[in-house]
Amino acid sequence: MAVIGITIISLIMQCLAVIYSCRLITITGHTRAWGFLSAGIATMAVRRIIALYTMVSNPASLRVADYTFEFVGLVGSAMMLGGVLLIKPVFVAVRNAEEKQRALSESLQASLDQIRMLKELLPICASCKKIRDESGCWHSVEKYISDHTATKFSHGLCPECLRIIYPDYCDKIQ
Repeated sequence: MAVIGITIISLIMQCLAVIYSCRLITITGHTRAWGFLSAGIATMAVRRIIALYTMVSNPASLRVADYTFEFVGLVGSAMMLGGVLLIKPVFVAVRNAEEKQRALSESLQASLDQIRMLKELLPICASCKKIRDESGCWHSVEKYISDHTATKFSHGLCPECLRIIYPDYCDKIQ
């Protein structure tokens, strides 16, 4: 009777291993590889079902060798289930690393596109210094650069402009 219990436990472990290996298809995207592995484990589970049916239908045919054989099958089933459960975090980590790499690649590409755009010749008005964008609209230098980069502006006056705009104030400072 113990051999039947061992076989049932082994069968349950193999069915769980099949379920978890099928779930790894969605995590890894490797349908063929995990499909073959799931089918292989399912085939071994079918073999366990046949052995269980034979034991239940003809208990007199049980031998000492059956106990050893089914115990080895139980250990193998436990190892399969453990392997499938333990490999899941590895594939999850790989998938997360791939997603991070993809995001970094997209960010890098966006930065390169921005650098390329800023390296091009900019049409600028010789008088007012406005810049013409791709659609033909004219914008102040500050607006154009703020729209195309992460740059923010603060305003002040250089010493030369200070002398021109506020000559009286400039003389008091010196």
